[in-house]
Amino acid sequence: RRHTRCSRDWSSDVCSSDLSCAGLAALGVATSSLVTVAGVNAIVDPTALDLQRRAIEEFTVPPDSPSWSSVEPDLPARVLFVGDSQAWALGHDLTEYWGAALGVRVEPSAGAGCGVGAPVPIRYLGEETDDGRPGCREWRDALPAIVSGFRPGVIVVVGGFADLADHRIPGVEGWTHIGRTEYDAWLREQMREFVDEISLTGVPVLWLSHPHNRVPHAPGEDAFPEEASTRMDRYNELIAELAMEDPRVEFADLAAFAAERSGGEFDPVFRPDGTHIDLAVSPDLAVWLGERIADVSDR
Repeated sequence: RRHTRCSRDWSSDVCSSDLSCAGLAALGVATSSLVTVAGVNAIVDPTALDLQRRAIEEFTVPPDSPSWSSVEPDLPARVLFVGDSQAWALGHDLTEYWGAALGVRVEPSAGAGCGVGAPVPIRYLGEETDDGRPGCREWRDALPAIVSGFRPGVIVVVGGFADLADHRIPGVEGWTHIGRTEYDAWLREQMREFVDEISLTGVPVLWLSHPHNRVPHAPGEDAFPEEASTRMDRYNELIAELAMEDPRVEFADLAAFAAERSGGEFDPVFRPDGTHIDLAVSPDLAVWLGERIADVSDR
């Protein structure tokens, strides 16, 4: 893998964004009220599922499409962001940053409220469902075809907040969660299978760690278990461990990047709702992401 740096300003043509609300709305997030739990705890509706199905065709590129940007040779021509609504927010914004200026097509294929774990009973932000989050199975099933048609040079994985929720997993009685031996073993295997699904042809996977989260609460409402810093810390450890054992996966520490900002990881300008990142106010993050993507891209 190369470790070069480009002289171009990868944060050029900064877009005007209000947390990529248009993109989040398309995935079923209640963007009219991102300061409420409903704004984060979104149910993927039939419209969003239809967008995923249509994306299989829209993501297909001609066989003779170039693999590398004609403007910036350190960057691949196509980058796919995969994960939850965080992946949608970052991928949507980078489309504005890089599309015309750098000749890089960035597409987010995200499942709002979905983790990488298989659909099993989950208790997510106070809502309990018996077969995983609505729409997540369909999202997972669509990913291999999207990757095959889009032929990205790099797949960026970011999100996974749902994986921090309480789950009922096969062979374990009652609810369990990340940080417990049996759940960590199950999630490790789920992460391995997820990489197998999205890296069909050995395409490099850049898996980002995630900052801690503060979900917007109604007055008097207690914090949710998913917000515990210990859960996110353990999740980030599992990503790093996966990258150590799987040569297709590279770990990039987005959590450290956020924590080192002058306003900290919960800077309200950087993360207006305490969860999603507004890339428009952080051009340095666009540069950081560009460097990480260039590093894992194989010439």
